[in-house]
Parts: sequence; C-alpha cells; structure tokens
Amino acid sequence: MNSKIWLCLLALVMLLGNSVLAQKDKRPGRKAVHGELRKELATYQRLHIAPFILEQRKELDKKLSKADKRELADIRQQLALHRQSQKERFKQLKAERETQQTPLTEDQKAEFKAARAEQREQLLRLAELAKRNEKHLTPIGVKVKAQQEKWRTDLQAIAAKHGVTEEQMQNRERRRGPIKERFIERWNATRFLLIDPNKPVHQAQTINPEKSDNTSSLQLSPNPTTDKATLRFNVPTAGNVKIELLDAQGQVVQQAIDRTFPAGKQAQTVQLAALKEGVYFYRVTTSSGTETIRFLKQ
Repeated sequence: MNSKIWLCLLALVMLLGNSVLAQKDKRPGRKAVHGELRKELATYQRLHIAPFILEQRKELDKKLSKADKRELADIRQQLALHRQSQKERFKQLKAERETQQTPLTEDQKAEFKAARAEQREQLLRLAELAKRNEKHLTPIGVKVKAQQEKWRTDLQAIAAKHGVTEEQMQNRERRRGPIKERFIERWNATRFLLIDPNKPVHQAQTINPEKSDNTSSLQLSPNPTTDKATLRFNVPTAGNVKIELLDAQGQVVQQAIDRTFPAGKQAQTVQLAALKEGVYFYRVTTSSGTETIRFLKQ
C-alpha cells in the first residue's frame, strides 16, 4: 500500500474521530448533569423528607422529660465542641507537617486517643438516653420506616431521568450528609434524638459553636485575645449564671463564675494570661439556656 493511501486512511480516521468528539461535546457535561441531579434531590429532601422527620422529632420532644432535654442539649454541645476542636487541631497539624514533614509524636497520638474516648463517652450517654425513651422512639421508627420505600422510589425516579442507576443512588445514600437526609436509608434512634426540633427545616442539623444566630447575646472582645478580654452576655431574668472556660477538647478547665446576676445586659472582664496559646470556649448558662463562644488565645 503506497504512502498516498496511508495518508488518506489516516485523514479519514482523524475526521471520524473529530466527528465523534464533536457529537460528545454537544451532550450535557457530566458535571452539569450531576449538578442538576443534586439540586432535584436536595429539593425533594427539603420539601418531603425533612419536614416529616422534623415533625416527628417535635412530637417526641413533647414526651421527653425536662431532665432528658437538658442532658440531650449538653450532649449536643459536647459533640459540637469535639467536632470543632478536632477540626482546628487537624488544621494545625496539617500546617505543621507541611513545613516539618514529621510523624505524629506520642503526645499527639495520646491527645487524639483522649479525644476519641471523650466522643465515645458522649455517644454512650446518647445511647442510654435513647434506651430510656424507647417506648416513645419505637412508634416513630415504625412511621419513618413506612415512608422510606416511597422516598427511595421517588428519588430513584429522579435519578433515572439523569442516567443514574439504582446502585449508584444507593452508594450516594450511604455517604454522610445533613442528618435528616440519612433517614432515607435506615432508622437510627440515637441519630434521630440529636436533631434539634427548634431548628428550621432548611438548616442542616449540625451544631457549630463558632456560628450562632443573630439573636445571640454572648460576645467576647478582643478575639483573638492575649492577657484579658471582656465577656458580654444577657440575663433574661434575675437568677444564677454559670460561666465555664473549656479547652479545645471540651473539658472544663476553669469554673469562672457561678453566682446570681440581676436581669439585663452584663459584662465581665476575664483574665487569660495564664492560658497556653490555642483554641478555647466560654460557656454561659442562664435560666434561658446555654450559649457558647469560641476564641483564640495568642
């Protein structure tokens, strides 16, 4: 076969290849398709799944004792502090290892081990709380399970429109996401307990002590701070106020104040010179509840 024929064949192959690529380019991009899919799935979850789960959680809240509600609020807070402190610690370690390229020290390993133990302790408290309220949780579990098949069917129909298979959808359901979304796959009583019944449906059910709503009265300035700072908070009705200083692991390192305050806005100067550098939290408990603020000691 002479060179002219080879050149003609090569040109034909290139022409066909470009034609195929041109056809592929006309199809919606994979990222665009998956982006639309995620939007539709999120909309369905927001309109159908989240309201149902939140309604059931509010019904449960009417049956919980005041003591159980207080304990549950404390567990939520402790788990939130754990997540935040671990996030800060991992970020700090990543920066250190990028510059030094050194393995974890024994002290660092012990620190993470202690943090995991603290998390397990809170989860055991949560499991015990669920056990005490099993008679209230069981009927709710039955209601949720009755809805799960419909949710799966509807979500799979949405996915099929975008060329996603049932197996791929199941893999997606197993991934972590906002806590109400996880009830698509299975019922979990302890996870259900963690849902805050007073939080709007559109908000993800995660707890971050670094973020608070606009009605929070708790402030610390300056932040970051060095030797001292001013802690401002509001006391809705005259009564006892407890102010605690917590370290990055959520452990109480100082009982700063535990006494009666008059109603109204309050300001307290706190001495911080003796603290080591790092992340800390102030937790203020009044008759209306508990607020926490994160700060950095430099």
